[in-house]
Amino acid sequence: MFITVKFGDNRQELFNPHCKVCILLDNIKERCDLLKDDVIDLSDQTGARKNLLSNPADYAIKHMEERDTLILVKIERFPGSLDETCVPLLHSLQGNKEFLEKLNQKMNVDPNSQQDGADRLKANTHGTRRSSVNVRKSTSQNLFGAKRNKTRGRSQSLAFGTGTTLLPKNFKK
Repeated sequence: MFITVKFGDNRQELFNPHCKVCILLDNIKERCDLLKDDVIDLSDQTGARKNLLSNPADYAIKHMEERDTLILVKIERFPGSLDETCVPLLHSLQGNKEFLEKLNQKMNVDPNSQQDGADRLKANTHGTRRSSVNVRKSTSQNLFGAKRNKTRGRSQSLAFGTGTTLLPKNFKK
């Protein structure tokens, strides 16, 4: 019911793979201190990539075994090219030539496809309810400090803590 992801200076975190791939990857980025725009994937300990970005709407458990120990990998893409380089984010594997060779083996990329998996993932998670991939609840704060849960449409005042007014504390009449 969990997987272990290794990264950094032999750090490891437990994750629940019983969710969609895009949600798992977002949670990995958040808990492993990566930027939201970083493109990541997972590999096994031999260097075989899971290639999760090709199916962002699938359940992650479909692509891995329970109690797997996986390596966090950052994918670096070059502008104007289909070439990509995978870099393990586990420091002890960055000099391992066998691991790097297997990790960077050419994947079967269809040059006629309109989008690759990472572009589909970004398009689906950053837009407004265009597909079923965007299932996370999100909150925003309006001009007057009211916190709004976008999936339910309720507002709650943060201004005075009473819930009766929506004016901020520093508002002058």
